[in-house]
Amino acid sequence: MARPDTKYPPGTIDEIADEMIEWIKKKENLWLKNFFNEKKIVYSVVDRFKVKSSYFAEQYELAMQIQEGKIVIGSLNKKLSEGMSRFTLMNNHGWVNKNENKISGDSENPLACIISEIDGTTAELVNDRDKTEGNS
Repeated sequence: MARPDTKYPPGTIDEIADEMIEWIKKKENLWLKNFFNEKKIVYSVVDRFKVKSSYFAEQYELAMQIQEGKIVIGSLNKKLSEGMSRFTLMNNHGWVNKNENKISGDSENPLACIISEIDGTTAELVNDRDKTEGNS
């Protein structure tokens, strides 16, 4: 049987949320996990806080947004390492590298250009089939 969590009652969790926002707003504070280290709160407890207090969950999301903004601005202003900023944003803020591959070709039969690359004649068969089905 699980023991009730009496160390952090809901009111205390909300107070921690307020302290967290004040902490992350300070210019010298950047890495949110340091706040929890300073408070001697094991970071794995954060998920429990978010479940127990919707206020904490919202404030945590705001703190993460502030942290993300600080990282982006710091990197753009060359105050933070671009590589480390990218690594942090990808691993902690859900950023991804986006590569767009655009294939140009027939809008009626978008696969025709790919199929013709395969054997040169299959595209014509696909186009012929469309015409016989009344899709010309």
